[in-house]
Amino acid sequence: MGVLYSAFPVTSEVREWLAEEGHSVPRANGSPPTPNQLQMALETLTDHSVSFNTSGGVWQAQINDPNSLEDGPWTIVKVLKYTSPDEPCEYFFEKGWPELIIKVAQRIAQQCGPIAIVPDTGCPAVIVEADSDVDDIISTWGHLTG
Repeated sequence: MGVLYSAFPVTSEVREWLAEEGHSVPRANGSPPTPNQLQMALETLTDHSVSFNTSGGVWQAQINDPNSLEDGPWTIVKVLKYTSPDEPCEYFFEKGWPELIIKVAQRIAQQCGPIAIVPDTGCPAVIVEADSDVDDIISTWGHLTG
């Protein structure tokens, strides 16, 4: 079993929850991406291979390190209630390397605004913004360092 990472656009409701949890909260709002926006963001990962699949109401993207398919960084981005490539959706990261998940979230945030990434382990959330320093998040996120 692996960790699932929920991804929530920072809205007024999410902002309130993050503040209650003690996070410094961004002023900007995020919005749910469309599958097309997710795909555009993922296609900017020039150092990874990305494959897309849609089947039975599920849209997913598999992200791998092309130089090390068996043990390199990977993750899966999933939309469970896929209806249209242009319809805003809820998505999550199904397992994978947290460092890559943060990198991918930062690319999505460039198009859709700030995102809260919440692992299902009970560890603290992390907020990823368009201009976030990915290396700083990776070095300080309690999920990775704790």
